[in-house]
Amino acid sequence: MRTELENQVANYQKWRDELRATIEAYQAWLESHGHADIRRSLRIYDLVESLRNDRVMLAFLAEFSRGKTELINAMFFSGYGQRLLPSDVGRTTMCPTEIFYDGSEEPYVRLLPIETRQGEESISALKHKPVEWVQIKLDVDSQEDMAAAMSKLADVKTVTVQEAGMLGLLEESEFVTTTVIRRNHGKVEVPCWRHAMINFPHPLLKSGLVILDTPGVNALGTEPELTLSMIPSAHAVLFLLAMDTGVTKSDLKVWQEYVRDYVSRRVAVLNKVDLAWDELKSQGDIDASVGRQLEETAQTLELSKDHVIALSAQKALLARIRGDAEMLEKSGIVRLERLIADEIIPAKQQILRAAVSREVGGMVESSLQSLITQRESGASELQEMSKLSGKNRDLAQKLVSKFEQDKTQYGRHMESFKASLST
Repeated sequence: MRTELENQVANYQKWRDELRATIEAYQAWLESHGHADIRRSLRIYDLVESLRNDRVMLAFLAEFSRGKTELINAMFFSGYGQRLLPSDVGRTTMCPTEIFYDGSEEPYVRLLPIETRQGEESISALKHKPVEWVQIKLDVDSQEDMAAAMSKLADVKTVTVQEAGMLGLLEESEFVTTTVIRRNHGKVEVPCWRHAMINFPHPLLKSGLVILDTPGVNALGTEPELTLSMIPSAHAVLFLLAMDTGVTKSDLKVWQEYVRDYVSRRVAVLNKVDLAWDELKSQGDIDASVGRQLEETAQTLELSKDHVIALSAQKALLARIRGDAEMLEKSGIVRLERLIADEIIPAKQQILRAAVSREVGGMVESSLQSLITQRESGASELQEMSKLSGKNRDLAQKLVSKFEQDKTQYGRHMESFKASLST
């Protein structure tokens, strides 16, 4: 059974495909009626391609141990009956990860080695250089192969402090260094990978949804491309916090520096609400405690309360694996998905509609005015022809009458001529 979010995203995809087909039909009309030119054709081609490649990006952002990856597992990978993205204690995604669907290629995991940080090229540029990536084929029919491939996202390696510095992973004055773990004898652990891309055939991803999973706030300091391009271009940010701690000092710093002023649609998610499910408390006391935390979080982050959601990603994943509808509803994930379906997807649709209107609206209006002018000109010509047709009809009647007179006269002359011959 499809979720409300899956239905909404599927409807959005259908609308987008119909919009693209309409624009292509308009281009065909322009060509068939001689109105097409190179400038218009190129603009329409670019617009059609942008619609074909349109995506809705959700960015998941959080400090470590907030359950961000567990929430992604619950939303997208519960059908495998286990965790696919690494989210166990001490094992989590160690690099920014994009999860999407590209039907032109087989499912895969692509991993960009951390050593590429020594070069000058951006992640966007390196995406066009497959030779720089390590690729692992995904067997979507095998739980074991899928889990093994996904576990690579948590790989780390031990390097010297000097090597870590050369990679730009050690900034002692910054708090954003949590993926670098100091070891003895001048050694540190760093992530093996700089970036990861997962091509996976999930229904939501097939409909154009893209997930950006950030590996804790350290990546925001070490990968400026995330803060300058990827996160600002996201259509919504899901900012995960812990229910028991609320908004910590580091959480607030990330929110203020990277989210609040750069992303228009923001949702705060207080994860691990199951910690408040105390059997020694009444349900009323539990609800009041959760409500206070939601209220304080909304005030601190300057969000409306309906954009602060309490949930348990772990219970949501468990409920979907077990098919437990009651636990799923209690977990809070349904409310989050409903919010995305009811607000974020329609908002993206509105943005796309406005962009298409700006790009092709003027052309359509110009074509309409041209048709109106042609119609008025044609109507005028038709009226003139109608008048001319009436004049021709009177003239024809006169000619016919004259012809009849001439014929009668000619007949009399012939009879006279015959009579003359006979005499």
